[in-house]
Amino acid sequence: MKEYLQATLNVDALASKAAIYTPNVIAGPQGPGLMFRGVTIHSADDPLSEARNWLGQALSKRSRQKTQPPLALIFGLGLGWHIRAIKEIFPAIRVCVFEPDRSLFDVYSKYNVLALEQEPEIFTDITAFEEMVSAEI
Repeated sequence: MKEYLQATLNVDALASKAAIYTPNVIAGPQGPGLMFRGVTIHSADDPLSEARNWLGQALSKRSRQKTQPPLALIFGLGLGWHIRAIKEIFPAIRVCVFEPDRSLFDVYSKYNVLALEQEPEIFTDITAFEEMVSAEI
């Protein structure tokens, strides 16, 4: 009986950990949100406004550029709301994203919230991403 209980507890613990590491898409009034590893990546309330606010804060810490930068290197794909916000301000910018977790790439592909004319270049292999960055600089 003790072995059975121990095995059951271990299975429950593993199932609990697996749920934390599985991307969780949350329906929202303005588009889907995303939780991953217990962290909210995109709010389900208004993920695009949240991304716009984040970008505005990031750009306000730097002087606003008069010309569009040619390239944005981004770590982390999520559902792509931050990419959409970047493309709104810099429509012709080339966006390259490194997403180390294949499950997040799969969720992004399924929900595709971007609806952009030019999709970002997405890398799930660090070597390919490093080669692209090295070629750019």
